[in-house]
Amino acid sequence: MIAVIADDLTGAAEIGGVGLHYGLTAEVQTGRYRPPRSDLVVFDTSSRSLSRNQARTSVRKAASTVRPMAAQTIYKKVDSAMRGHLLAELEALLVGLGRDRALLIPANPTLGRTIAKGKYLVGGTPLHETDFSRDPEHPITTSKVLDLLGESDLFKVSVLEDPQSIPRGTIAIGCAESWDDLLTWVARLEPSCLPAGASDFFASVLESQDFRVAARSTVAPSRGLGKSLFVCGSRSDCSRRAVLEAERQGLPVSWMPPEMIKGNAERHLNRWAATTSGLLDRHSLAIVALGRLPDDSGAALARRLRDYTAALVKKVLRKTSVQQLYIEGGATSSGIVRALRWHRFHPVEELSRGVVRMQVDGEGMLHVTVKPGSYPWPEGVLLHSGHEG
Repeated sequence: MIAVIADDLTGAAEIGGVGLHYGLTAEVQTGRYRPPRSDLVVFDTSSRSLSRNQARTSVRKAASTVRPMAAQTIYKKVDSAMRGHLLAELEALLVGLGRDRALLIPANPTLGRTIAKGKYLVGGTPLHETDFSRDPEHPITTSKVLDLLGESDLFKVSVLEDPQSIPRGTIAIGCAESWDDLLTWVARLEPSCLPAGASDFFASVLESQDFRVAARSTVAPSRGLGKSLFVCGSRSDCSRRAVLEAERQGLPVSWMPPEMIKGNAERHLNRWAATTSGLLDRHSLAIVALGRLPDDSGAALARRLRDYTAALVKKVLRKTSVQQLYIEGGATSSGIVRALRWHRFHPVEELSRGVVRMQVDGEGMLHVTVKPGSYPWPEGVLLHSGHEG
């Protein structure tokens, strides 16, 4: 059995999708941990949007769950753009598992996200010059990975340009510009070293253990399987462009009432829910979107909008039977599943890289598909799912 600890739901689902890709049965658990029934279990601590101390506590809980499982591999999934409380979570996990070193590789070379000479690049652009600089909760202000990770009182923190063994008492960030770099790093891992990073590094860990890519899933596609609700909670440029293109093509978009930003949210929330449910009843499809927000909106507003969106989805699901729920954005996904008290998911299909369709445990045939905000929807999913004109 392989155990992974992730800091948000989209990252957890992405790892579940990688597991499917390599022929493993997988499950994702969040909030309430139970004995796993799969080859791969991913525990979502939902800690990226917590305070640093709360994140530590959440990871300690996951570590206490994982430690007695005698997993053959334990992996720490982090955000590929190094957002969140990476160092605090790594420290808590190392102490909780009794490990004395970690190798962190957040690069995703197959997606053009690389670390070279201690600097993080996205398609050749420094990380702090991309959309990630505008993240409302964890804005990226530098591309130097040592500065992004920070200093530790418990471990030495370093950047290693060439694959090598990790010294005891060290959290090392490995530079990686290619898939071959990842495989070379994996070959240097020792049993007491905790591997941590993005999904590419996890896939390389699986390959080092002789797991091979399996045939693609034959699960029926989600289109045409009932009403589909899309929740676009990301504020990235690619997300906004996708929603505007869907609206241009005549698809039903339910924009958040702008008055909700200023207050009196409950009255406007009910109106938003009624609009969304009406679109679902008429078209079997609705796309929920936040609209343009103030340029200076920060973490407090982001949290309020996440709570509003979760409350909206809860109200809509009470009014209307939805078979396919699509959610964009890690914080949005985590907020919605907490509001709905969903705790276990079974990944059944990887629609594309990082876009994973999961069956919700105990909810019949309801499926939820999640993706990180910085990843695009697969071609045709947003524009054609469930629409009946």
